[in-house]
Amino acid sequence: MRLRELAAVRISYGYRRLHVLLGREEWLINHKRVSRLYRMEGLGSTAEKASSPCRVCEAGTGGERTVAERMLEYGLHLRSVVQWQEDQDSGDRG
Repeated sequence: MRLRELAAVRISYGYRRLHVLLGREEWLINHKRVSRLYRMEGLGSTAEKASSPCRVCEAGTGGERTVAERMLEYGLHLRSVVQWQEDQDSGDRG
């Protein structure tokens, strides 16, 4: 299959770019079909994106802090957030 051959040569190309290459070779194929075949053949990148550390969490903590601790770091107090939520819930809606 030509899609597999192109994907082997152009490793960093996704299905969209491969669709363009197939079109240049005068293959009449729908982009949705290329996408489906690309997934079925397992040609997509298997490498997962490296997760960046949360900007709230300090390096090395692994995000183990609770939501309340994060809120306190930013100067938000739980009582004010709960009060704001109650104000939102009790407001007239109509």
